Amino acid sequence: MKGPGWSDREPASPFFVDSEVERLLRVLLWWPPDSLADIDDPSAHLMRSKPDLVRMRAQCSALVRAYEGAGVDVVLCRAPAPPNAIFVRDLFTMSPRGAWTARMATQQRRGEEGPLLRQLAALDVPVLGCPVVETFEGADLLYAGPSDLLLGVGQRTSAVAALSAFAGLQGLRVHPVPVPAGCQHLLGAVTFFDRRRALVRTERVEDAVLEALRALAIDIVPVPEGPEVHEGRGMNLVALAPGRVLMPADCPRIKGLLEDEGVHVLSADVSEYLAADGGIGCLTGILSREKSTP
Repeated sequence: MKGPGWSDREPASPFFVDSEVERLLRVLLWWPPDSLADIDDPSAHLMRSKPDLVRMRAQCSALVRAYEGAGVDVVLCRAPAPPNAIFVRDLFTMSPRGAWTARMATQQRRGEEGPLLRQLAALDVPVLGCPVVETFEGADLLYAGPSDLLLGVGQRTSAVAALSAFAGLQGLRVHPVPVPAGCQHLLGAVTFFDRRRALVRTERVEDAVLEALRALAIDIVPVPEGPEVHEGRGMNLVALAPGRVLMPADCPRIKGLLEDEGVHVLSADVSEYLAADGGIGCLTGILSREKSTP
C-alpha cells in the first residue's frame, strides 16, 4: 500500500548503454596507481615491459582532456589498486539498467573487482550481479545492436557464464562466439565503429564469429594482421559517436581504413599503456551512452 507522500521510483538510470557506438556521455578511467612502480618482472603482471609511471600518468591526463574535448564526462578514479586495474573495460560492462561486473580469470588480476565495486558504489551505479564461480571479463561482451550481445567465450570468459549468467537477461539475446586464438578478448578481434559496421580481424577469427556478425546484419571491414594490430593496438579504440572514434596514435594503416569508411578519427598517444599490453578500448570503462535510435 502506498502511503502519504509516495512517489514512484524513476525507471531510468543515468548509467545506460545499449550500443558500442552511440554518442558517448560518460566514462571511467583509472589513474595509474603507485603499484605500477613496484613491478619487477613485467611478464609476471601480463605486461610487455614495465611502464614509465610518470609518462603513463601524463598520457592519462591527456586522455582525460581528449575525452572532455569531445564532450564526454570523465570520472577519474584515484583509488589504490593492483597494476592492471588501469584496464577498466575488463572489469565491467554497462547495460540499460546497470553494470555486470567481472570475475577475472587470471591470478594476476584477482582482487581488482573490489576497488571497482567500491568505485561503482560511490557513483551510485546499479550493479546487476557478477559470476561467483565461472569467469567473465567485460571486454568479451559487445553490443551488436540494442537487443543483441556478442559474448566471447575463451580463456577469460567461460561458456557457462555465456549460457547462464546473461542468456535471457532483460530481454537481451546473447550470441556466444569463440575468442580467436592469440586474442585476450573478443574486443581484440571485433571492434564496432559505426551502427552495423565493425573492424574485424578476418584472418584470425573463426567462421562462427563471421557467421554471427552476418546473421546480425553487421558490415565487416577486414583488418589485416600486422604490427599496427599486434603492437600498436590500432583496433583498440572507442567510438565517440557513430562514425567518430578515438584510437591509438601511430597506426596510419588502420586510420586510413577507417577514413576510407567515412569515419572521423581522433588519436592519442598511449604508448605506456601499450607497454602494459592494452590500448584505449581496454583502459576506458563505458558508463553511459545515448540510447540507440529505433
